[in-house]
Amino acid sequence: MEKSTKSVIIGIGIISILSGVYGYFSGSKNFDIFLAFFIGASLIGSIYFDKGEASK
Repeated sequence: MEKSTKSVIIGIGIISILSGVYGYFSGSKNFDIFLAFFIGASLIGSIYFDKGEASK
């Protein structure tokens, strides 16, 4: 995966986590908050556990 693609995915993941934090403090439903954290963590985790990078 190219560096620019990784940066975009990490940026989307951080925005998702920040939206979960905002939702927590604004009183959103717990499921919406959990979903935002889960999506953000999954995106960021997919960068660090990329199997294609391990074989290089």
